[in-house]
Amino acid sequence: MDFCHAFWDWLLRENATNTVLSIEKVGDELEAGEDDLAAWAEARGPEFFLKPTAAMAKSLVVVSEWAQNQEYEAVAVSRFLEGADYYLVALLFVIFDLEAVFLYAWAVSARPGGWAALGSVAVFVGVLLAGLGYLWGVGALDWGTGTTSDE
Repeated sequence: MDFCHAFWDWLLRENATNTVLSIEKVGDELEAGEDDLAAWAEARGPEFFLKPTAAMAKSLVVVSEWAQNQEYEAVAVSRFLEGADYYLVALLFVIFDLEAVFLYAWAVSARPGGWAALGSVAVFVGVLLAGLGYLWGVGALDWGTGTTSDE
């Protein structure tokens, strides 16, 4: 890629250690283009773009039912469910759902930990809120209109 070389180098380094991966639908959308990004995505192969897992499949059902029960036009819902956004929202759902499990475990065992436990969960929640704020800011949580905040 001819811009932001450090980002692409970092992405490949982190992928080599299985720290950063993407999903199959994102790879499909990238490869459908006819540009340098499509060639880059195709060169990464299937190890970079993972197939959906069983946990994600359950989340896909929840996200699909939610989208279909909103007041969006049928065309917008159909377009959302066909693209990678649907899978990304389901993946975000899994991530934030798992965080709720960690918070519950903390709540059950917090009293003996005192202020140190409160401080650690405050940092944990702060990181979660920062991640949510980032996702919101870049438009990852916007769907239905076909636009994101950077368009």
